Amino acid sequence: MVNYYKTHETSTRLTSLEFKLNPSQVKNWIYQFNHFGAKGLLPKRHGRTPMKKKYEDQSLPKDKESAYLDEISKLKMQINENQMEIDILKNI
Repeated sequence: MVNYYKTHETSTRLTSLEFKLNPSQVKNWIYQFNHFGAKGLLPKRHGRTPMKKKYEDQSLPKDKESAYLDEISKLKMQINENQMEIDILKNI
């Protein structure tokens, strides 16, 4: 719309009629473009700005990660053993 206004050298009223827009909106967009460039026409965020994350890097060191994986595998084995004992006791 701003490009049309600039290339055809028409008035804001005629441009608004061409695009079926409110003339004040056309004037606003032209003002934004003249003062801020194409970035002025981009939509702006509304609402509260997002908070910064406190814990950006949540990866574990390799030694802790391997220790946790070992513990998980041991616990899974213990769960399997307990499930087998439960199944045996149910059959008695």
